[in-house]
Amino acid sequence: MTAERILVVIDDTFDSPETDVPAWVERAVLDAEEVHLLAPSLGSRLSMATDDDAPWQHASERLRSVTAHVESLGAHPVGLVSRDGPLQAIETYLLDHGIDRIVVGVTEEGHWREKGLLEKLREQTDAIVQCLPVFKHNDH
Repeated sequence: MTAERILVVIDDTFDSPETDVPAWVERAVLDAEEVHLLAPSLGSRLSMATDDDAPWQHASERLRSVTAHVESLGAHPVGLVSRDGPLQAIETYLLDHGIDRIVVGVTEEGHWREKGLLEKLREQTDAIVQCLPVFKHNDH
């Protein structure tokens, strides 16, 4: 397997410590040459217009939690919180970093942030784009 630079997008599907991360994602992280974690702040238009820091703080908490999990696997991730929405945050990140694989978490029921995101990423990048179905322990 070729060493990869992997980007894991940490949106609100990763809000709970009870989130199950599939073994293939853990293997991809361990096999990666570089692990990048990106947490968009996911604020509403109103929160962005009013400089509300709550979405930023929430994203920072998600990033800390996932970073701790990835480090417990033995990897050394690079993490960033972005004030942008998922698509713009990923596009901006890709401009500055050579990424080979993008992993995006999505819930079973989906939500507005996911609509068209994977398709747009696949159109705009040469990186492999993968959907990570995220389940909470109480969802099974």
